[in-house]
Amino acid sequence: MSTRSVLSVEPGQPGPIPSTLSVYLCIDFVNSEFAEHRTGAITYDRLAMPEWRRWFLARCGLLGTTRIDAGMRSEAVRLRTLLRDLLSRRRLPSEGELAALNRQLRKAVLDRRVARRDRTIELSSTWRPDGWPAALAAVVLSYVELVSRGRMDRVRVCANPSCTYMFFDDSRNGRRRWCDPAICGNLMHVRFFRLSRFR
Repeated sequence: MSTRSVLSVEPGQPGPIPSTLSVYLCIDFVNSEFAEHRTGAITYDRLAMPEWRRWFLARCGLLGTTRIDAGMRSEAVRLRTLLRDLLSRRRLPSEGELAALNRQLRKAVLDRRVARRDRTIELSSTWRPDGWPAALAAVVLSYVELVSRGRMDRVRVCANPSCTYMFFDDSRNGRRRWCDPAICGNLMHVRFFRLSRFR
């Protein structure tokens, strides 16, 4: 069992907006909780931050309030925990887990409409209701898209043992190891170099 303490992000610590993004919304959502990459001793939770919540709603194409009540926050944390487990273990959901995913989808509806625009027509999509029920439904849809496209084998957890960041490996050979080569990749290369000097 981990003994990490969980903190919201403080000044001087990682900022509210991540610098490393995924093509899949569900991975960015899972990464809202992450371990400090140097030692892994502290776990940060961006879900507690209004700035991250505003950014994430915009990432979902939503304009809802950044406020999140205790009940919705608990749902978000449960969904995040479930998706991290499913993605890191590359397994399909059980019947009970499918029911939990479907409950999130039922709380919001993606309303699609066709409208005329100049000399053509276009399809527009709007979540109802807006806000966090829609954001969590969008996260579930992203997860379903990833799995149904057969891409789960490209989801990785950073090879830095102190880092918990997940990423989608879109490299040509499928051998990417680090969530961010400039951060964790560089840190681990420096550590390997220092260790090799004393052997």
